[in-house]
Amino acid sequence: MVRLQAQAVAGEPKAQNAFALEGFAAEDPFCVAATNQPQTCPAARLFKKSFNLKHPTPGKKEKTMAEKQTHVQAPIVIEYLENCRDLVPVCASWSFGQWGCQANGSFELTQREFQASSRRSLPLTLVASEDRRPTGMISLSNCDFKGRPDLSPWLKSLYVHPFHRNKGTASLLVKRLEHEALRLGYERLYLTTESAKLLYTKNGWSEMDHVQTPYGDATLMTKILLRARMA
Repeated sequence: MVRLQAQAVAGEPKAQNAFALEGFAAEDPFCVAATNQPQTCPAARLFKKSFNLKHPTPGKKEKTMAEKQTHVQAPIVIEYLENCRDLVPVCASWSFGQWGCQANGSFELTQREFQASSRRSLPLTLVASEDRRPTGMISLSNCDFKGRPDLSPWLKSLYVHPFHRNKGTASLLVKRLEHEALRLGYERLYLTTESAKLLYTKNGWSEMDHVQTPYGDATLMTKILLRARMA
């Protein structure tokens, strides 16, 4: 590779130090020192041109197009846990890790609950997947909050894996579960939530009461599905 080597020219200010092409002999006709005098050497002209060449910067249009390029999200698929029994341990792990271990539950009991999932009766669990990877779940159950045994059925175990949040998966699971509840003949659902009140409110749920669960302060909410069906 040709390298630049600064050479001071006698009698000239330091600011005008010359540049020589290292690797050429001084007497070689193609060797040049870039002084303030006009140069006639072809190698000098070629070198000067390449040395001053600036890389073009991308235009505004190209930059805007590059900034708009985003990763294409794979479609979110929701199916019955009954049809993918191999995901029972995954759902059990999510549920026990999020809630069971904080309420003196056991992993074995949690796993048995998911093994009983059916599409024809309760309990019913739906699993969301993206690019064949499980990303979330939701369940419909006869009971969930012991403080109100008179209410049923319950939306419970809504969970979305942290890697797949902020994609609308939770709302898709809620809407699909509401559809499944209507299919099974239920027209009203209940739930308790400690931290997702806003999510359910956006999906048409109403606040009923403030309650205490094993996980802390919670909001008891309900939704009349018949209105959603008639709307």
